[in-house]
Amino acid sequence: MASLVLLQSSVPLSKPKIQHRPISQNIESCSTISDIKQFHAKFIKLGLTTDNDAMGRLIKFCAVSKSGDLNYALKIFNKMTQPDAFIYNTIIRGYLLCELVDECIMFYSRMLEEVVVPNRFTFPSVVKACCVGNVVKEGKQVHAHVLKFGFGEDDFTQNGLINMYVSFGYLDDARRVFDKMVQRDVVSWTTLITGYSRCGLVDEAYRVFELIPEKNSVSWNAMIAAYVQSNRFREAFGLFDRMRLEKVELDKFVAASMLSACTGLGALEQGEWIHKYIETSGIQVDSKLSTTIIDMYCKCGCIDKAFDVFRGLSHKGISSWNCMIGGLAVHGKGESAIELFHEMEREMVSPDYITFVNLLSACSHAGLIEKGRYYFNYMKEVHGIEPGMEHYGCMVDLLGRSGFLTEAKQLIDEMPMSPDVGVLGAFLGACKIHGEIELGEEIGKQVIEMEPDNSGRYVLLANLYANVGRWDDVALIRKLMNDRGVKKAPGFSMIEMDGVVNEFIAGGRGHPQATEIYAKVDEMLERMKCAGYVPNTDGVLHDVEEEDRENPLHYHSEKLAIAFGLLKTKPGATIRISKNLRVCRDCHQANAHQMGFFHQFGPRKVFNEALHHLQSTDEMTNPCNSPNENVCCERLDPEIATSFGMLMEELDLKRTTKQDDETMALVLYIMEGSVHGRFKHFQVTVQVFPKGEGSLVKWIIEFEKHHGEVPDPHMDHGAFLGAATQSGKVFSKEYAKLVATAVRYGQQEGFDCIIIDDGYTKTITCILGEEGFSYDWKWR
Repeated sequence: MASLVLLQSSVPLSKPKIQHRPISQNIESCSTISDIKQFHAKFIKLGLTTDNDAMGRLIKFCAVSKSGDLNYALKIFNKMTQPDAFIYNTIIRGYLLCELVDECIMFYSRMLEEVVVPNRFTFPSVVKACCVGNVVKEGKQVHAHVLKFGFGEDDFTQNGLINMYVSFGYLDDARRVFDKMVQRDVVSWTTLITGYSRCGLVDEAYRVFELIPEKNSVSWNAMIAAYVQSNRFREAFGLFDRMRLEKVELDKFVAASMLSACTGLGALEQGEWIHKYIETSGIQVDSKLSTTIIDMYCKCGCIDKAFDVFRGLSHKGISSWNCMIGGLAVHGKGESAIELFHEMEREMVSPDYITFVNLLSACSHAGLIEKGRYYFNYMKEVHGIEPGMEHYGCMVDLLGRSGFLTEAKQLIDEMPMSPDVGVLGAFLGACKIHGEIELGEEIGKQVIEMEPDNSGRYVLLANLYANVGRWDDVALIRKLMNDRGVKKAPGFSMIEMDGVVNEFIAGGRGHPQATEIYAKVDEMLERMKCAGYVPNTDGVLHDVEEEDRENPLHYHSEKLAIAFGLLKTKPGATIRISKNLRVCRDCHQANAHQMGFFHQFGPRKVFNEALHHLQSTDEMTNPCNSPNENVCCERLDPEIATSFGMLMEELDLKRTTKQDDETMALVLYIMEGSVHGRFKHFQVTVQVFPKGEGSLVKWIIEFEKHHGEVPDPHMDHGAFLGAATQSGKVFSKEYAKLVATAVRYGQQEGFDCIIIDDGYTKTITCILGEEGFSYDWKWR
């Protein structure tokens, strides 16, 4: 772009005598470009083409109205002999509205070359054009022009300059303009606050906020939003409470910011209060606010309330549909997300890029491999949307975690762009799960160099080495982290009680009820160990003794939060836990056991939220297939018989509160992984049929399929294993326990048939009768 030339101001020539002003004023009644052309023809006939007032009105309509035509405005302009500053300003504004920022600045340069003096209405548009175009050199030249032509104290121009320098990241220049202002308004203050927060200088933004003499809802929201965008949610809540004490009215912008803060902290009670306030105070709910409400409920574990809000919207924009589909995705409700997507299509709402990110994420979270493949192609073939990085990340995650590593690697190799760290991180996580050490090592080193400050990348590669006993390489990774000053982000868990968010860290004793909390944790652990729980120490440092490695796991932040929840809630309550990091392997395994003995403390539901990847011990839906390994949940290797038995105990609890014969679905995603790297996950569906009725219960259980050395088939694992052995069929110990436990439960409940389908190799039908039971299994 050509540099601007700073010219001396000069006195423009006097305007010709204005004639027929009433005719030109009638232009205000025009609504179409055809009307304007008729007036233009009249002006030509009356000889008004040199009348700047008449021509200016024509140009204004053409350049800045929604029904105008900027090209026609330029045609009129080019016929004029002496256009004035108003006309130049109008064309500059027209270019800006069309986002033609280069043309906007060049036209300003032409204005100077024609010795037309800019006025106070010229510079706001030109400064904004420099801001939008991110042209620093021209922006500074325009600032010089502002001072040269004597508009250095104009409020609108100064605010524009502050915003321009903020967008450039030149905060010192922005502050100098701000400090020289004689009269600062709310725009001046909030622009500077926003600038500091964008650059991560939230404390400096707060110091500016405190200097505001009279704060209104706009300035309060600017500072609250700064805290929220920096993930400093507690400070946001503190400022919000102070705002309410000062009787400042809550508007839709503050409401949206605070709902985001509630989402970040998992503060459902606060979020519900704000939602009710919005409903009762008459705040206008636009598309952005409604989407924020839906998002809050989804990520705080209340998918039903989110759906109620969604269904209640009179107009559903694309953002609302996307948010609801995404909410179903993080709850592991893949089929429901797909159903909602097709409803969206039936409503003639065109899906966009984000829609398919959420849809593929839903398939990934729910393990819907074939549907994931289908919609990955569908988005391009039907809707013409080219797959982007996020779409590839979802597919690599889905394929990799399902064991299709070759297909996932091929997809990465065929990407039209270089894979980013999210895509490679998803593949690295899959390599760890399935023990692909060589391929995982190659990818792991790439990922570390791409994100050298991300501790999760180092930890994942170190764990990959540890799984195969390469301790020297584990030590090298730890040394590399130390040399680079990379530290693992500390984890914490949060639980809201009576509108107060309580925060826990591993081993922390700062809570006022720490003594009672630790006693409850000890009680929980003793009962879990009696039920068969063994701490999973894979995630603890590998250079300490096993017994010592168990101790840090006992007091992980999540266990402390759950213990506090048990202390503070009554039977039947819901406990919601939020975490800043993924849930550790041991806590997941502990939760699988906890759900079976929670009824001993009184039945409760527990929601775990790890960066909005939710786990519930009511539905036990655990969507763990995130493209970003740092926030995904790794799958574990629990004791199948114990976990399945506790599922049945949980089912008994649900029956006591069930008042009808509706089909119940209890879905358990036990995390996949391995103790010795020998197991591979697959899916088992257990259907229990009561006499004379349809399917009552359906469990979907993720557990381990042995694919290495087969355990001794003659070990006593019950009648099922004996029957299988006699028939020449060999099953793992875990599989035998699962089937035997299912059969015992079916006999106790009087069921006559149990079908076990692993979705992979075989289907087993267990026929139960008064005289015993028989098996029939089909191999795929």
